[in-house]
Amino acid sequence: MACRDASEVKNAIRREEKISPGIDGLIHISDMSWTKRVQHPSKVVKKGDAVDVVILNIDADNKRISLGLKQAQDDPWLKIG
Repeated sequence: MACRDASEVKNAIRREEKISPGIDGLIHISDMSWTKRVQHPSKVVKKGDAVDVVILNIDADNKRISLGLKQAQDDPWLKIG
């Protein structure tokens, strides 16, 4: 799969997203919300939800992609000031 960092992808949430056969995509809990401290991922997304995410990192050796949910939205902290 040819992707660049900060590319946007859209897919449905499963427990651990399979981007392509043998490649896993994961949204870390700290990359789910700009303003809320997320205690559990199910408080933000439900299984089967369609979400827009940004590719943060590609680990080719381990065939894993780090995804960011909050990065697909505007950063509200930049608007303060």
